[in-house]
Parts: sequence; C-alpha cells; structure tokens
Amino acid sequence: MLNSVLEKNEYQVRQVITKLKELTGNILSREIIAIFGLAFKAGTNDVRNSVSLRVIEQLEKEGVVIRAHDPVAIPEAKKIKPGIEYCEDPYEAVNQARALLILTEWPVFQELDYSRIKERMGSPVLIDGKNLLPPERMKKMGFTCLGTGRILPDG
Repeated sequence: MLNSVLEKNEYQVRQVITKLKELTGNILSREIIAIFGLAFKAGTNDVRNSVSLRVIEQLEKEGVVIRAHDPVAIPEAKKIKPGIEYCEDPYEAVNQARALLILTEWPVFQELDYSRIKERMGSPVLIDGKNLLPPERMKKMGFTCLGTGRILPDG
C-alpha cells in the first residue's frame, strides 16, 4: 500500500512538470516559476508530504528560479527548502514569472486580481493543479491554461 501511495505522489509531481514543459518548452533552466501554495493542504502550515515541495525539488534540478507564496506555510517551508525565494506578497511572487503553478487549494487564491497578476508575469502561463479558477475566464483574460483541473487530489 505504501508503494502505491509513493507512486501516486510521484505521478502527481511528474504531471505538473510535464504540463509546465508543454506550455513553456522543455528548457526550464533560469526561468522564473511562481508557485502558489506550499502547505500539503489549505488551512495548515504543514508542508510534510507537500506536492509543492516535491515539485520545487524537481524544478531546482532543472535550474529553475522559484518564487513561492503561501498564506501561512512559508516559515515551515524555509526550514526544508531555504534556498528558494519566498514572497509574502503573491503579486511579488509572479513578477516576470514564465508560469504560475497553483498547488494548494487556498480559497484566498480565488480572490486575487488575476489581471494584475497577468500584467506582472513575463508570460501568462497558468497551471491550476487544484481547479480553483474557472479556466474559461482565465483564458478570456489572456492566460494560457493547459491541464487546468484536478491534476492534484485534495490533501
């Protein structure tokens, strides 16, 4: 059973990376990628077994510059991943980003000004791993959204 859980977790990480590469090209080195959500689920600062941290680990291997935002889990994430850039302000996290990955289902992410986010990004690419945002609305705003939907299960 444990092997099954580990395989599922690794599949989730591969899905996010694959979708990111589909939208941005296979070369991610030195690209800025913004990540919203570090906790393994909304409502907690617990980052143990967080898909976000596993995605970050893979992106680091690709040479990606990561800017991460989470409403409460930044202090805990810093203990595990001290070498990435953490942003208290979500709008700062997306500045010049090649893509935005939403990996935790925080309701506050639904309330953000995505027009402002799009303006700050270097490229309006969005992967919403928790199906928080309406894909048609995001596309109308000019975002490229591939694979939006529940590519990641709830914690």
